[in-house]
Order: sequence, then C-alpha cells, then structure tokens
Amino acid sequence: MHRLAEFVSRLSGRLWGRSTGVGFTISPDVIASMHQDGVVFLHTGRGDVFQSNRIGARIWRGLTDRESIGAVTAAIAREYGVEPEQVERDAEELLNDLEAQGFLTHRANS
Repeated sequence: MHRLAEFVSRLSGRLWGRSTGVGFTISPDVIASMHQDGVVFLHTGRGDVFQSNRIGARIWRGLTDRESIGAVTAAIAREYGVEPEQVERDAEELLNDLEAQGFLTHRANS
C-alpha cells in the first residue's frame, strides 16, 4: 500500500477512505477559497489562514468531490509529469499540515 493510502486509512470520517471505514472530515470552522494560483483556507474559529498552491488546490478539490486518493494523485502526476510517489508524499505532507493546524480532523468510526 502506498504511504498516502496508509495515512488516509488511519483517519476516519466522510471523505477519502470512506469505503474502508476510515477517512477524515473538514472542520466545520474552515472556509476554503479556490483561485487561479491555488487555495486559501480560513479557520473562522481561530482566524488562522493557510495557503497552498495549485497542487494543494487539486488535492483539496479531490477531498470535497470524494475522489479516490489514487485518482487524484494519478491525475496530478500525469498533468505535471511528476512521479506518482512524489505526488503521494506531497499530498501526505499537505494533509498532515492541514490536520496539524485544525483544518482537518480525524476520528474512529463507532
């Protein structure tokens, strides 16, 4: 299993990984604004802002569209001519950052 798939499989919720019973949720306090150069996140509860480039925006869109992680990373790899493993590492880093800053949360399924 790829590292990103392993990361996603440790999280639970309503988005990626749903079919395995694990995933994560977007904090209800988060507003994301997509723009030409990427995405800007605002945590309304704390006033924190986080910005990501176009790749991060594509990953975020995959989250909200409930695309499979494999489909998102494969599409990014093809579009940008990057090795899939690099895309997976970058996506994992972005998701870890978003989780650490409270933009994403995880919980175990009951």
